[in-house]
Amino acid sequence: MEMMTPSQSKPKRGMQNSRRADTMHAKSSYMVDQHSILEHYGWRILCIILSAYLFSLGYMMPKIVDILSSPIYILSVLAVYVFALCFLSIGVLGLKRLYNIFYYLTPIVITLFFAIYCIAFWNLNSYGTDSILFANEAIRLLLLGYNPYTIQMNISGIDYRWTTQLLNGELERTYSYPALSFLIYMPAKLAGIHNLNIVTAFAVFTAFIISYILTPKLLYPLPLLVFTIDPSLVGLSLNGVLDGLWLPFVIASACTFYRCKCLHDRRMLVSGLLLGLAAAIKQTPWPIAFYLLVLLAAQKSFRELGWFLAGLLLGFLPPNMFFILQAPLAWLRGVLVPLLHPMVPEGYGLSILVATGHVILPRTFFTLLQILVALLIMFAIILKPKKTRPLPWLSPPLIFFFGWRSLHNYFVFFIPVAYIVLLLEVQGDKYNAKY
Repeated sequence: MEMMTPSQSKPKRGMQNSRRADTMHAKSSYMVDQHSILEHYGWRILCIILSAYLFSLGYMMPKIVDILSSPIYILSVLAVYVFALCFLSIGVLGLKRLYNIFYYLTPIVITLFFAIYCIAFWNLNSYGTDSILFANEAIRLLLLGYNPYTIQMNISGIDYRWTTQLLNGELERTYSYPALSFLIYMPAKLAGIHNLNIVTAFAVFTAFIISYILTPKLLYPLPLLVFTIDPSLVGLSLNGVLDGLWLPFVIASACTFYRCKCLHDRRMLVSGLLLGLAAAIKQTPWPIAFYLLVLLAAQKSFRELGWFLAGLLLGFLPPNMFFILQAPLAWLRGVLVPLLHPMVPEGYGLSILVATGHVILPRTFFTLLQILVALLIMFAIILKPKKTRPLPWLSPPLIFFFGWRSLHNYFVFFIPVAYIVLLLEVQGDKYNAKY
């Protein structure tokens, strides 16, 4: 057998190295091509996706509401189809100039429709859920000089499809939210506006505008998808669900929090204040506040922690202080109703197994499971504060999924929050890389 000399093996090694180099070059070229496709055609793909969604939304709208009942519904369906056709044409034809025009036109049209809704339905006496009905009743009692936390709510005129049922067969009649949940409606009520859902709709509209401003101009259709891809976010806000009220405060708090973490200044007080106001509306944002304090402690940012805690108290206590001082136990029982009262299991989380009768489990099981998940989140933040920085903002739906009651609004209103946090994470990374 003929032996190969070292001089003869070198060309083969050179050829292998050359092939490896060619393979690496091909892979890098493929990655560059992918990046260039996303950079140059991403906005066009986004337009086509948005048009597909708008067509679907326009098709479903007559099935959700009776469009013949109001000209506004008819105009809404027409507007959705017109926008869908426009974005489809922009995406396929690459009409960049028209795309830029729609950047300014889109918020104007949405503002116009919101104004039309307010004008057309300001006098509507339909409440929807027991939450908005109880908020209206709490305002009435307060104006008469009574503490809403010490009196059972009047349930006459309630839509029984939207009630909170107890295991003993009765309906929940205790006011079960912090005080700002009804005080925020007080100006509208005093102004003679009967449809208090307008206030909730305005809060969601404000959250959308904040998201729209923060979104890079080239990707401006994203907030439209984020806020409407699940129509229930808007639908629930127009039908008595209160979660839309805290949404702009949480989003604004996140914006301020991330900016403060970059600048290391006292504006952390503002972030805490905004989140404190959100917590004064409903209990849903409470885990966010707790885990942000844990995060700041884990990062040893004790000065920022102090400012943030001061802001939390400054936002939460003033709206509730009068009721706390007047009847502390009644107020505490009210805000802890979801934990203390024997409510019927309901929702779309793990409790759906019990609610549908497939599994028999005690409420204690779900409580312990929630505590376990809450502890796991806390330890994750303590051990990996940098990697888990966005986790506090998403902690409520993670915990509520394992709860005895896990309603859809516990999840869907965190879609905009997750979107904003992602934007802020990207912007924060760019800021840190620059400085």
